[in-house]
Amino acid sequence: MSYKPIRMHTINQIRAHYHQGNGFKKISRLLCISRNTVKSYVSRMTALNLDISQAFSEATVKLIYSDHHVQQSEAKVDLAKRLPDICQQLGRVGVTRELLWNEYIASYQQGYSYGQFCREIKAYKAVQHATIRLDHKVGHTMQVDFTGKKLPYHDPVSGEQLWAEVLVCTLPFSSLVFACAVASQKQEDFVMGINAALRYFGGVPQILLSDNLKSYVITPDRYAPTFTHLCTQLSAHYSMALDATRIYKPKDKAHVERHVNIIYTHVYAPLRHDRYEGLVQLNADVVKQIDVLNDKKLQGKEHSRRQLFEAQEKQSLQQLPHTAFEIIKSTRAKVQQNYHIFLGEDKHMYSVPYQYIGKTTEICYTSQTVEIYMGTQRIAIHQRCKTAHAYTTHEAHRPERHSQYLKQRQLTPQDLLQQASDIGPDTQWAVQHILDHQAVLSQAHRSCLGIFSLAKKYGSQRLENACQHIKVTKVVSYTILRNILSNHMDVDAVQSHQVSDNHSIPAHDNIRGASHYQ
Repeated sequence: MSYKPIRMHTINQIRAHYHQGNGFKKISRLLCISRNTVKSYVSRMTALNLDISQAFSEATVKLIYSDHHVQQSEAKVDLAKRLPDICQQLGRVGVTRELLWNEYIASYQQGYSYGQFCREIKAYKAVQHATIRLDHKVGHTMQVDFTGKKLPYHDPVSGEQLWAEVLVCTLPFSSLVFACAVASQKQEDFVMGINAALRYFGGVPQILLSDNLKSYVITPDRYAPTFTHLCTQLSAHYSMALDATRIYKPKDKAHVERHVNIIYTHVYAPLRHDRYEGLVQLNADVVKQIDVLNDKKLQGKEHSRRQLFEAQEKQSLQQLPHTAFEIIKSTRAKVQQNYHIFLGEDKHMYSVPYQYIGKTTEICYTSQTVEIYMGTQRIAIHQRCKTAHAYTTHEAHRPERHSQYLKQRQLTPQDLLQQASDIGPDTQWAVQHILDHQAVLSQAHRSCLGIFSLAKKYGSQRLENACQHIKVTKVVSYTILRNILSNHMDVDAVQSHQVSDNHSIPAHDNIRGASHYQ
């Protein structure tokens, strides 16, 4: 018999043409089927002694099929018994379908060919992975998940390239979706993403559904999972129940799983060529792309996600609390000799007034701010910065001498010349000469500051005189000016100049004078 049985009406056509005396070749040509197929069915009719002058009934056709069906049924039943174990073996390392087929055909010689063997496996798996369509309630659940791929951005301070996790949140009824980039999958960032999603939706659903993230679930359980303390606080703040999917059952949140792939197309792809300095800048463009996606009409429908949400789901959400849920953490740290405390979570240093050096402080910090307390008194507050091994410093926390020192280090050549001009033109000439002839700017800067210190010690006028004294030599340095001033060479030079200007020859008999030569 042929591998694939033909239809009942075709068998009756073969019977009729054969009864009319047509040969196999002609019947094959008239019915567009293989000559061997025609021959095999005619042979079966003859072997069963069937009356070909009358049309075959359904029972007669089943009789013609019987041998083929029995043979096929035996092989199918045998393979059906083996399929559960075969599919389980396929999950093991190094096990292939070809290897399993060789083992199968060795134990059952009349078994299926390799191609049909693979088709039976595929059909069995399709049945095992049948899905159920669920009707989602209005405003009932918000499904959340992190994408597998990350988005690049750059640290605004160091310029280092970093990779952001992307949290996707969706309301299954309307398919309204939201996504935001966060630094990591830690509890703090997870909660920050949930806050942003609820603000975007403008309300709170009844249930938050996620998979078994470490930042979300402590102990997974099919019926009663245990959630982290922070997420329990989040649930109480928003009056929103928590739920988790079963382990290895991503279809429990199939809606957000589908939206992850949509986000790749509608957010990742349009932003792939752009450079972002920090998460704030990145999220601004992510939200723009999300708005475009939500306003786009759904395929085959006359409305968009946002239109369906506004019309039917928004009013079903619970009202948002007046304030977003904020994580407040606390720790203790000793003020170091450089009047900074070390926040271990971020590996970042924050300044306090230098008077508290050596004291132990209490640090209370949220996602945005860091507050430092000494007892009940708050002694410092900073914007939180997560750049590792960096410093955040308020100028008011420095000792006065440190502030002065830093101000001096920040002086530009123009500032130095302006300060020199306040002393006098000769000092300005000396400073300009140093800036022009000193190869290393930092050394020239230090020499100029040394010259200004001489004005404080010896006075501006004496410094002016010393600079005038060396102007003839055109060799200027801090050391030369210091030696001139410390040895009073500038004073001697001024006195000798005054003597030479006021000197006259006294009268004497031996001095003839100009009249002698007239």
